[in-house]
Amino acid sequence: MSWFNANERSLIWKKNIQIQEKGSGIVHQRLIKQYEVIGIVCALIMGSLMTLTYDDYNKIVQSIKILGLLSASLCVTMCLIFIVIIQWIPLGYTHIFIEHSEKYMNFPLIFIIISLTTLLISILLHFERIIQIIFAPVFFMAFISILYMYGDIRKHVLVDVLDLDLDA
Repeated sequence: MSWFNANERSLIWKKNIQIQEKGSGIVHQRLIKQYEVIGIVCALIMGSLMTLTYDDYNKIVQSIKILGLLSASLCVTMCLIFIVIIQWIPLGYTHIFIEHSEKYMNFPLIFIIISLTTLLISILLHFERIIQIIFAPVFFMAFISILYMYGDIRKHVLVDVLDLDLDA
């Protein structure tokens, strides 16, 4: 199981389409809502990164902020593209869109993870050195725990709830 495996993501959406009433538009609406939420969160990340100011602007801090801003900007752009295109699709044809675009559907997820990571690092670098040293392990452990939690819940949903064979 890989978090960024496009085939797994496609299987999830196909299974949802099979379970939901055909033509009801539930999957269509969920897909749009997913990209709306990701886009809004990335826009908030961009605003947060822009408002963080530092007394000492060194190259590392600037590099981290620009990476976060670029990732968030690319994420918002991709989400807007997906939302507009999904809006064009008739309700019964969502599965065709998913089959064709499955290789691109993971990019917003990758960009939001990069953006959130740079935001966490930027927040940590915002404070005095002693505070950074004290809280860096806490941030690191929390970040790793959140990634573990996501992977664990995702695996449970895929295998136990949606009954997908991930080894196929």
